[in-house]
Amino acid sequence: VRAVRGPAAAAGPAHAAGDAGAPRPAAATAAVPARAAAAAPSARPAVPAPTFGVTEEELPEITPPPAAAGRVRQMVAPTVQARPGTLATVLPRLAALAVAVVVFVAPWLAPARLLLPYPSQDAARASLERNQRSAQYLQIDRAARTFFLLEGHYPDGLQELVAANLLSPSALSDPAGRRLAYSAENLAYEVQPVEGGEPVAELGVREAITGDFLLDPDFLDLPEKPERPPLVLLD
Repeated sequence: VRAVRGPAAAAGPAHAAGDAGAPRPAAATAAVPARAAAAAPSARPAVPAPTFGVTEEELPEITPPPAAAGRVRQMVAPTVQARPGTLATVLPRLAALAVAVVVFVAPWLAPARLLLPYPSQDAARASLERNQRSAQYLQIDRAARTFFLLEGHYPDGLQELVAANLLSPSALSDPAGRRLAYSAENLAYEVQPVEGGEPVAELGVREAITGDFLLDPDFLDLPEKPERPPLVLLD
């Protein structure tokens, strides 16, 4: 067994070595460059640069600027902020001031128009004006009764109440801005708004001291005692 295997084993390496040293066929050698060429990327054709319809002869020549000689100093212009004009500053402020005045003064000048501006609210606006007029007449009546208590008579005009610090000057006109006409006689007085130079009687009020326990001298007068005894009914 060893003799048979020995030559066979020895012949195997020798045959392998002989194959390694033997030259390769030409077909196998030519296949290697073909594979390398197939593996390499194919070269793309060159694309010419766009000319936009202008040939190189028509393009102007660009001459570079001459180089600066000597020392070069960079000038920096100072930045000056543009200031707005006087009108551009004053007009917006005046407009804002006018709006503020209208917003704050309108409630005192025409509160009914400000709170109830629509035509469908005429009834509510008239009711508000009537309530304001009643409150104003009550203020005038209190001032007039105080004057009567101090002086013993009603004043000759509403200006006397203002001079005595019993009435505010704003109470000399009604809520609609109409002047109030005042007239006094003996123990009563009358106040009416004036419209078109004529007093409006249906919007006025008349007050007297009758029934006032502080001013009416007849308030505490008791009836005289009858001469005959009263009739007493017994059940």
